Amino acid sequence: MPKNFRTVVQKCQSNFSEFLNHAQYSLDDLLFAMTNFVKARRLGRVISSPVGVRLPTQPVPLEPDIVFVSTARKSIIAEKYIEGVPDLVVEVLSPSNWIYDRKEKFQVYQTAGVPEYWIVDYRAKTVEVFVLEKGEYTLLGKWGMGETATSRILVSFQVAVAEIFRDID
Repeated sequence: MPKNFRTVVQKCQSNFSEFLNHAQYSLDDLLFAMTNFVKARRLGRVISSPVGVRLPTQPVPLEPDIVFVSTARKSIIAEKYIEGVPDLVVEVLSPSNWIYDRKEKFQVYQTAGVPEYWIVDYRAKTVEVFVLEKGEYTLLGKWGMGETATSRILVSFQVAVAEIFRDID
């Protein structure tokens, strides 16, 4: 075993633990805000990972961090998976998947017709919201600390970016 193997493993574990704490805080706070908003208005269901989403364009289910399915489309919520296109998907970037979420999943969600895609970046402390227009995502907004993110799908939903990242140093 290499001399510095233990140091490398400890550094990896430390980075992973840091990510879990930061990502979980971001996910929890956004999930709480979205769920309360949706429940109060009886708009549908907000579901957090682990949840498999089978898109028509994907043979293998994806696992977004948060999914919103409107009441009108609740029939796509099956026993094991969401079988179809959710109304809104949220991904919290991690050090190991940020390129995948920004490029691959972005393209997959766009091609499948997911109307709204949120990217939460805990390192940059930003929220980006993309909306589908004529089959392509356009940036609705990119919000940072001191600003308020909004949604086109969840009309009048607003969340302070600082609230999402409040527990992150």
